[in-house]
Amino acid sequence: FRPFMQDPANAFAALDMFVLTSEKETYGMVTIEAMAAGLPVIATRSGGTPELVDDGQTGILFEPHCDEQLRAALRTLLMNANLREQYGDAG
Repeated sequence: FRPFMQDPANAFAALDMFVLTSEKETYGMVTIEAMAAGLPVIATRSGGTPELVDDGQTGILFEPHCDEQLRAALRTLLMNANLREQYGDAG
């Protein structure tokens, strides 16, 4: 885990995707920052996150506490660079 960063652009540039596993996320500024950086998103279908991530368009949403859905989403994006790029561009 990393501490707070004033300018997260360098961190986002080093990532292939962004994963948010919060049980409750009201607005998710970090999710918006990841999408603005062109990253595909895997996130929990909870709180305000479904309003930010369009499932199947900008990323993949999974149910909280559903490890199998998270594994499947990770596997999907890890195995498909074109889909990562498509979701990242759409974000």
